[in-house]
Amino acid sequence: MKVLLLGSLGQLGQDLLRTFPHHWQIFPLTRDQVDLCQSESIRSLFDGKSVDVIISAVPWQMNIRLIQQALEAKRSFIDLGNEPEWFWHEFRKHDEEAKKAGIALVPDCGLAPGLANVLAADAVAAGLIDEIQPVPGAEALRCARELARAEGVLCGISGGATFGVAMQVAERAPEGSVMLAMLPDTGERYLSTVLYEDLR
Repeated sequence: MKVLLLGSLGQLGQDLLRTFPHHWQIFPLTRDQVDLCQSESIRSLFDGKSVDVIISAVPWQMNIRLIQQALEAKRSFIDLGNEPEWFWHEFRKHDEEAKKAGIALVPDCGLAPGLANVLAADAVAAGLIDEIQPVPGAEALRCARELARAEGVLCGISGGATFGVAMQVAERAPEGSVMLAMLPDTGERYLSTVLYEDLR
């Protein structure tokens, strides 16, 4: 497997470099090596590199251009995520084109794709969960930002979603109920994402 990894100096990129199988051939690139704002610079990524897949660990705003170049080069593209919901629709628009090209476009998979979903499904099947409460991405972002502003808790997007649901449950819980909502204070990992884009 030959992998072109964009954003290799970031946290996700560094974690991936440590966990890739040793027999894979990895081409790690940083923002100093390629200008992802320029289509010509992106096209040059494929010159002399017969890669099987492109993995993007760069800010989501750059992925629209990267998707188009991946389609033209017929290379599968995996994005590590944290996009707003509307961005998924942009991926879906290219689904048929990707199938015809014989490649896959995988949006917003994160570092452990599907792990939370698998664990949740197992817990539901085992009867350990009473209720599942979906949280729109915009609401998760709003709650995380409000926590940072009002309480000084710098959590991530899923932490914002957890807090939002906890508040909903608290509103209907019987008086005297005891609740636990876990919000890892790791928001510094999101400073370059859409979560705190208004701060930049």
